[in-house]
Amino acid sequence: MSVFMLRARMSCQQFTELITAYLDDALPRRISRAITEHIAACTECTEYLAQVRQSIAITRQLPDEPVPDEIVDALTAAFRALHGRAPDANP
Repeated sequence: MSVFMLRARMSCQQFTELITAYLDDALPRRISRAITEHIAACTECTEYLAQVRQSIAITRQLPDEPVPDEIVDALTAAFRALHGRAPDANP
């Protein structure tokens, strides 16, 4: 997060980039306050925050199901490719 952002008003794009950390309470107080101020003034981001919270609540109600090994392997390979790791590298 840039010092400029902390001095200026937060943009909707910055809010959407930080929403997960905000909901996880993983941001410094200054940034959390900036987000709180932003959603108090921005109807669209307030609605987006409500949608994300609703999605989280609905997802938590789903039953846990085992994930087949081939799907885990495919996701792991895709993650490693995205982050430039060799397929045989440790996770």
